[in-house]
Parts: sequence; structure tokens; C-alpha cells
Amino acid sequence: MGSQHQFIMAIEIFSKVLTAAEITASLGKEPTLFWDRGDVDFRGRRQSHSKWRLDSGRPYDAPLESHLRRLFSLWPKGGTARLRKLDFRSAALIRVAAIYKTYTCTVSLSPKWVQRIAAEGLELQVSSLPGGSNRSHARISAWLRESGLALEHGRRASKRRPKLGK
Repeated sequence: MGSQHQFIMAIEIFSKVLTAAEITASLGKEPTLFWDRGDVDFRGRRQSHSKWRLDSGRPYDAPLESHLRRLFSLWPKGGTARLRKLDFRSAALIRVAAIYKTYTCTVSLSPKWVQRIAAEGLELQVSSLPGGSNRSHARISAWLRESGLALEHGRRASKRRPKLGK
């Protein structure tokens, strides 16, 4: 029958001070997608902040806990604290897009995950998006581009990778 819910999940860092290369160097991790303050987006607008994103890499139909396990296996312990020492105003969050085929969508996290997210100093942002029809998919694709969850909105790290140690 297939999954009634799909998830896209990533840890995202936003900074008006740090570049993607500086965030990469601080975390010791390569991003999935990034842009720097001043870069031009797909609509021709200049970005007001740098963005660094690490995707879970899990299939969309994988359970929510599978995405969380993968993200936390990739995320360096204390990574958020290291970033805040360099830019105390930087935003660090876990962004979840929950795409559902049912009438409603409930996203539940066990206390274990809520505590882990809080301990790392990450904000949790969940957006629920109705899916199913071609029109819904067009709206979802537009929202994903706007939010930066769609890869075409930024630069894939493989195109211009912010190098570690610079």
C-alpha cells in the first residue's frame, strides 16, 4: 500500500557572519548544500545570510526516527556550541518536511529525541504539506525551493565545496 507519510529532514545553519567554508571548518563536516551571504538565488535575489545544510540522506518514505538517527550519527557532538562561539546569533535547526496523503498529519517525537535535539541546542521546525495530486506536488516543490529543502535552490556541495581547514 505504501507509506502514508514521507519526510525530508536536514540540519541547517544560518549565519550573517560566517561563510559556508567557516561553518564547514568549525564542524569538520561537509554540507549537502550551501550558499554564502551575497550569493544570488534562483530568483535573482541576493542572499542575506549564509546557509549550510546537512541532509539525512534517508529515503523520503523512511520512518521519522530513521532520519533522526542518521542526522545525529552525522552531526558532530557539540557542533552547535562550536558555531555559537564563532557567531552567537547563528541559527541552528532541524527542519522537517512531513508530506502526507491522509486527511491530517501528526508528527510525534519521543522524549528521547526531544531531549537530544534540545541538548544539542537545535531548534525544531516541522512543516506539514498535503501530497497526493499533481497540483499538490507542484505546491510542495515550490515550497521546498523557497525553504531551501530542494537541492536546486542552493549549491550542492559537490559543485563548490567549502574546504575543510581554510
